[in-house]
Amino acid sequence: MRGKIILRLHALVLSVLLCSCINDDITDDKSAQPEFSCEVLDMGTVFTGSSSPVYAFKVYNRNKGGIVIGSVGFRDGSASAGFALNVDGEAGTRFENIEIPGKDSIYVFVKAVMPPVGTPEPVRVSAPLDFITNGVKSTVLLEALAQDVIRVEPGTVDGAVEWNSEYPYNILGTVIVPEGSELDIARGTRLYFHAGAGLRISGRLVVDGTSDAPVLMCGDRFGNVASSIPYDVVPGQWRGIELSGPSSECKMNFTTVANTGIGVVADGSTRLSLLNCRLRNSSSSVLSAAATDVKAVGCEFAGAPAGVIVLDGGSHIFNHCTVANDYLFSPVEGAMLVLESERTEVVFANSILYGVGPLHTPADINGRHVYFKRCLLKTDGFDDTNYSDILWGVDPCFDLLPEEYRFDYRLTSQSPAIGAGDAMLSLPESSVDFYGLQRGSAPDLGAYVYRDILQSK
Repeated sequence: MRGKIILRLHALVLSVLLCSCINDDITDDKSAQPEFSCEVLDMGTVFTGSSSPVYAFKVYNRNKGGIVIGSVGFRDGSASAGFALNVDGEAGTRFENIEIPGKDSIYVFVKAVMPPVGTPEPVRVSAPLDFITNGVKSTVLLEALAQDVIRVEPGTVDGAVEWNSEYPYNILGTVIVPEGSELDIARGTRLYFHAGAGLRISGRLVVDGTSDAPVLMCGDRFGNVASSIPYDVVPGQWRGIELSGPSSECKMNFTTVANTGIGVVADGSTRLSLLNCRLRNSSSSVLSAAATDVKAVGCEFAGAPAGVIVLDGGSHIFNHCTVANDYLFSPVEGAMLVLESERTEVVFANSILYGVGPLHTPADINGRHVYFKRCLLKTDGFDDTNYSDILWGVDPCFDLLPEEYRFDYRLTSQSPAIGAGDAMLSLPESSVDFYGLQRGSAPDLGAYVYRDILQSK
């Protein structure tokens, strides 16, 4: 009996081995072709003169038998398009006789090193990458937007300096604006900060965006960090903006500050003025102010685990602002509004505070100069000295889709915030929102005027 079992096992092993050999046989059938994880590998924006991150796609052999890709290479026979390849662990520009066993796959890694294009506008660069298998050609198109930039090394601004919008800026380290100096950033300027880079202001910072030409400050990574997570929503890519000292001052209009480690931090500054700005996606808080007066009109503050806004002393005005939190990258431990000191005075009017975490800490503000006037608040409650004419515990119906990493804090048509504002509480500078839409005589609560978002995209 034991001998029969051993014979059967030998037969089974032999059968498996024979099947494996058959499956791994190389076929020259023209119908046996590879499949690809993408038809177009879009690498997004690539700054010229420096290497892009490495991107990858997979080449699958869905057949039972093995296939040999006779050649892999750029259609023009060179890497002049600015793309470098690594196919199945081998670097080069052209590859031959790449074998893929049955039901297996290989990786193709790609990076771009683009030469200057000589224009302020980005130039789309495309390179067909051809795979010849059993005499049949298949192609994956490599694409990137080559963008010339002005690179700014770590250093100190001396006197009055303007950065204009002709070319984007790639900030490679900390730029210091000392006492007595001023950095002016013109409308439409784009600043892309490298890891660890930031602005440190002891003098004056003026950012003069407009609704039709806003200013952008964000990290210098493009595309997706992993699977479908875009770098647009990832915090901690650069340090942020630090204002310190009694001579420091900052005025920002129509400006987005995103993906920071510390957000905008003002410590003992004379003044921080924000008009129609968006401060979003910080690893800590998007705004922190100690012994600094803040005036924020038409602003969005969103996405932070340690308190979205942190105030320690000072006198503050938030008019037509949206404070929201749907932070995904670590547990939310702070409130949407953190009041560090009893000396803090703040008024929120015609605003929305809604999201993950407590509304404010401390929870009891009785007797403090903290007031909410005609606001939509996440929590349930009742009007008293600190809260007047409040929409309690209702959903503002933002245009959110967190599972697809869309964090749009404009209002949808079902929002109770539409037309719910008090025009008597609106400041004159709040007349238009970030997108240039008029608030009118029946203003909406929050930073944004409602419109049909589907038509506006």
